[in-house]
Amino acid sequence: KNKKLLIFTTYSDTAKYLYDSLSDYIRKNLSLNVALVSGSDTVSTYNNVNKFDDILENFSPYSKLGEMRTGNDQIDILIATDCISEGQNLQDCDTVVNYDIHWNPVRLIQRFGRIDRIGSINNSIQMICFWPTEDLESYIQLRNRVEARMILADASATADDNLLEEQNQEDVIKRDLTYREKQLKKIIEEKGVDDTENSIQDLSLSDFSLEDLQNDLRNLMETRKDSLKNMPTGICAITPNTDNNGNKVGNNGIIFCLKQKNNSIENSKLNKLQPYYLVYVKNDGSILYTYKKSREILDIYKALCLGKTEPYMNLCNKFNERIKTQEGLELYNKLLKSAISGITKYYQNNLFDKTSGRGGILPTNENQIKSDDDFELITWLIIDGEN
Repeated sequence: KNKKLLIFTTYSDTAKYLYDSLSDYIRKNLSLNVALVSGSDTVSTYNNVNKFDDILENFSPYSKLGEMRTGNDQIDILIATDCISEGQNLQDCDTVVNYDIHWNPVRLIQRFGRIDRIGSINNSIQMICFWPTEDLESYIQLRNRVEARMILADASATADDNLLEEQNQEDVIKRDLTYREKQLKKIIEEKGVDDTENSIQDLSLSDFSLEDLQNDLRNLMETRKDSLKNMPTGICAITPNTDNNGNKVGNNGIIFCLKQKNNSIENSKLNKLQPYYLVYVKNDGSILYTYKKSREILDIYKALCLGKTEPYMNLCNKFNERIKTQEGLELYNKLLKSAISGITKYYQNNLFDKTSGRGGILPTNENQIKSDDDFELITWLIIDGEN
């Protein structure tokens, strides 16, 4: 009886393709309404409803508005990217379809979590996955990799969260653990135990994409494009270390955004935001996150700044007084140098570590990061605990 489908795909172009291909057919032949929600498009076949929140409310009216609807007075099929994979109550729906499989199993759990929620009106819910064709699967081995990671996540959590169950789980996890054991042994032998933690991130489950943040940026550019283009480099902002709900986020310090002057395309293999580098420096000069943790830095940045439209004048005045003194100027100069030093040190380590493996690059005069002069300061966000 429940005709609602929530179809996820990783890329907005694919989502638009699905909507363009299916919406007319579904409307005419099945008499159901279809909607699309992505970072660049929001559109539906239902009563000219084209806004993000309105589409979600008409797709899940009971969980969103407390309204029970029947027939065509609602949206039954929602095609979406991962821009709605978190924080949305869509439990009117009983089926999630993964049109393509995200390489991070945590993202799959988040997708299913849109309908696997308290207050669901459904007796049962399900998730359907479209896997690659056999020829493509033999090349990219996506299914084995994702299932192995899902089983590992399952084994380290509640032991009942595996959304991709298969009959030969033991073989999959044994194969993946053997591979990881070899990799960890190699890391420890080559680098020593002290630096192993930094390298394990390449084998962890936190391989998130940045598409949701890119979608936020696209939406912002629609309304602030001119002002952002005209904004000078080196500009700074200051915020308390809490989000809008008063929860503490991160540590006191500065998030620097720097740009490599002599940009090398090769460096994009080591830095996903090339030529831009994000570094989070604590007030004592230690590096909390290097550019290798850009996702974590951007998540903290978003939590600290989203929805804050007015300046914190007490913090601004405190900052203005501080930079009038030699001590204050030296502090910010010291933290900037620490950020650049953190980039160059981490970059050099990873440059040489990766030359023997896939995706590594050879050091050349063009792609080397050597000194402070290699960078231009774009922006810096000061995080202060005193509000």
